[in-house]
Amino acid sequence: MGVPGFLRGGRLDPSFGSGGLAAIEAPAQTEFKLGDLAVDNAGRPLVFGALVWPGVEPPPGTLYPGGPPTSAMARRFQTSGAPDPSFADNGLLVEDFGLTGDFVAADRS
Repeated sequence: MGVPGFLRGGRLDPSFGSGGLAAIEAPAQTEFKLGDLAVDNAGRPLVFGALVWPGVEPPPGTLYPGGPPTSAMARRFQTSGAPDPSFADNGLLVEDFGLTGDFVAADRS
């Protein structure tokens, strides 16, 4: 999964990241589930989402196949597509909300 960079005309920017795409790398043994994408006023992409652990069975009624989220993740990139070293830990912020015990399921009725 990656963040594309575009030129003003809407074409993919080959100089952004690797061939126009900046990879969203998650910590080892996790998968990143994209929640949202924003671009700050300096033109730096910022992605938000949840980390899940593959093979962990989600509780009934949860919305995260592949395991329940236990952490939120944000990654900010420079305008070149490289991780932004001025944001958190070299562009990566992981926040553990301690959701490793009981889970609350959404009532869809």
